[in-house]
Amino acid sequence: MSELTVRTEKRAGGAVLTIAGAVSYDDARTLETEIAQVVEAKPGVVAVDLSGLSFISSVGIAALVTLHRGLHATGGAARIVGPSTNVFGVLEKAHLVELMPVFPTIELALTRKP
Repeated sequence: MSELTVRTEKRAGGAVLTIAGAVSYDDARTLETEIAQVVEAKPGVVAVDLSGLSFISSVGIAALVTLHRGLHATGGAARIVGPSTNVFGVLEKAHLVELMPVFPTIELALTRKP
C-alpha cells in the first residue's frame, strides 16, 4: 500500500480535502486530525477528492462519516470526488454514497446544488 497523504485547500464555495494513497488503521490519527480541523473551520461545502486513493479501510469510512456529521451539524455538506472503481465499491457497500453524493470533478462538487 502507498503512504497516506491528506491536505486541505480553501476554495471559492468551500474547501477541498484531498486524501491520497491508502487509508489503513495506522493512518487513522492523521486523517482524523485533518477532518477535525476541516469541521472546525466550517467551510460549508467540502469536496473530498479521492481520485488518488487506492485503498480505504473501515477507519477511513468512519472518518468520512465523522466529516459528514460534523459538517451537517453546521449546515455544511461533504461531497465525494473521483473515487476509483474499487474505492467507490467500498463506499457503496458502506452506504456512504447515500450520505455524500459523488461528483466527477471538484468544480461540480463545489458548485452544484444538492
